[in-house]
Amino acid sequence: MSTRVVSIAIVIGVGAAIAVGISIVGSPRTAREDRFDDLRAKDLLQVVSSLRCKDKLMGVSADLPVTLDVATLNNRCEKVFIQEDALIDNETGQPHTYKRLGNRKYLICATFHDAERLVTRKQMDNVRTAFDPKDGCVSGQVAN
Repeated sequence: MSTRVVSIAIVIGVGAAIAVGISIVGSPRTAREDRFDDLRAKDLLQVVSSLRCKDKLMGVSADLPVTLDVATLNNRCEKVFIQEDALIDNETGQPHTYKRLGNRKYLICATFHDAERLVTRKQMDNVRTAFDPKDGCVSGQVAN
């Protein structure tokens, strides 16, 4: 067998191995998108934990804040520490969307690449019943 044939066979074998690897694991782009989606899910869970915390810890419910900021969330709950970047999408730099739907109801949303994956991986279990993967929003209510 000539060296050229062996070289071609090696190149084809390596190419096939890469193609199989990408089909099983996904592309580097998909992996990157998944990491950002994981961060978005973590952000939403942190904010939801803080919004619901006051009632749990102190037995007294507080009206929801009109707007979200780190200081307000951290003052609301001693047990949950909100990091500076929790309100901002780490990929785009845009803020997550928060809507106060009344004194007790809220909606907080993020733009996901594949929100269905989060539900499949049970990443949003703590808020699964309130998480809508179609719009990437968690709806909730604090107790009276």
